[in-house]
Amino acid sequence: MTLYYKLMNLGMTEKKNEYSDQEVLEHLQSENKILADKVLENVYVKNFPIIQNFIKKNSGDEEDAADVFQNTILAFYKKVRLGNLTLNCSVQTYLYSICRNLWLDELRARKKKQTLVAELKYVEVEVESSQEVDPESRIALLAKLMSQLGADCKKILGLFYFDKMRMKEIAVEMGFANEKVAKNIKGRCMKKLKTLAGEANA
Repeated sequence: MTLYYKLMNLGMTEKKNEYSDQEVLEHLQSENKILADKVLENVYVKNFPIIQNFIKKNSGDEEDAADVFQNTILAFYKKVRLGNLTLNCSVQTYLYSICRNLWLDELRARKKKQTLVAELKYVEVEVESSQEVDPESRIALLAKLMSQLGADCKKILGLFYFDKMRMKEIAVEMGFANEKVAKNIKGRCMKKLKTLAGEANA
């Protein structure tokens, strides 16, 4: 059971003790597991509605919010326990910032997957079923075709579509002169990928 659903079962509307940020950090480092769990629950209940509201207003749903916030809370707890966290803001601001960045990364990843499907919408990909191929299956099949590309093309398309890198970052990573060069090479790689898809169906 996830932390989110565990807390839902405990009752999100139940009144909780309030802890200062300093108390939160101190109690989470405590060897008293019952106290640490209680404080972590308090942090979750206090901050989750803010994160949920942000994500639901930005193309997400309750499950998305729960996943993002749970990952953030667990990372936060681990950093505190290891003594690797230095706060220059409130706990709430820190958690919101991490969740916001994680969610924006997720949205970019989803957009790039949709872009990949759109760019190859009219590419016929051979499958053993006569049923229409759903986007996720199409991506898996195209990833298989990508493995047949040259090393540079495979890396460029992988960095763009699956590692969520921007073209400017890819240009630096690949050692290209500039972003325009990276875009041109990506275009040629996509053309090769479409050719491979066509040959696969020949």
